[in-house]
Amino acid sequence: KQNVTVSVPEDTQGEVETTPVWDEEFLNQIENLNKDYAVIKAVAAKVSGYTVKVYRPSDGSQSTSFYNANEAFGLVAAEDDSYYYILTDKSFVNGKECYVQYPDGISAAAEFVEADTTTGFAIVKTLKEGVTGNVAVLGSSAAVREGDLVVAVGELYGFVNSIGSGMITGANVTVSDTDSVFKIITTDIVGSGNSFGVIANMNGAVTGIITTNYNTGTSNHVTAYAIDDVAQIIEKLMNGNRCSYFGIRGQLAKEALFTEDNVPEGIYITSVEINS
Repeated sequence: KQNVTVSVPEDTQGEVETTPVWDEEFLNQIENLNKDYAVIKAVAAKVSGYTVKVYRPSDGSQSTSFYNANEAFGLVAAEDDSYYYILTDKSFVNGKECYVQYPDGISAAAEFVEADTTTGFAIVKTLKEGVTGNVAVLGSSAAVREGDLVVAVGELYGFVNSIGSGMITGANVTVSDTDSVFKIITTDIVGSGNSFGVIANMNGAVTGIITTNYNTGTSNHVTAYAIDDVAQIIEKLMNGNRCSYFGIRGQLAKEALFTEDNVPEGIYITSVEINS
């Protein structure tokens, strides 16, 4: 059996200088970069103040250091005299005992309010007594433009308290879903396959709710429902009202189809959901 030895060459350059010397121009560039990232950190901290951790007692589900099956992202979407209303993931909370941990570290039992199948949104509420929550500031997604800088906060990489930053790559993308047409916002921020959270503008206002419903292929870039298109759904759920369900997908039949294929103008049904 042959013995193989890995040899590391000796340093032939003499003593290594431990403190690099930067010229003034480079130091100025570093200072400007730090200022830019300080702004991003400040925005992320503001948005994180609206967010909470929704969790349930351990049920033996497999968890790793990067993924905890018993935790989900939540956003404090509204309040009344008695309750905070939390937007979270339907698949996580539906029919399960859950708690909400607020930024001050105090937890409260969560009560399920309502959920929406198409978006995957759910609303839970907790009593305000004994906890301190901050209601999210909502911006207008109509003001979002390609190239805008944004911050993403939420469950981006398999764990709840994570952030990312980047820019808007698409601000006017329209998608058809069950009984609905949504605008989604696309970004160059890379997330995981189960990302959920929010994107916010540089004023810290929420402009989109992150979804993986429209990721294509192997792309895990963060996409989000435009807040203007889903605010009414969130409001309905908070008031305990289900969104109407008819079970069709469609598209607008415009004049070109009418002229070329003799299709009447209006809504063209492209598919019908099973059992709808």
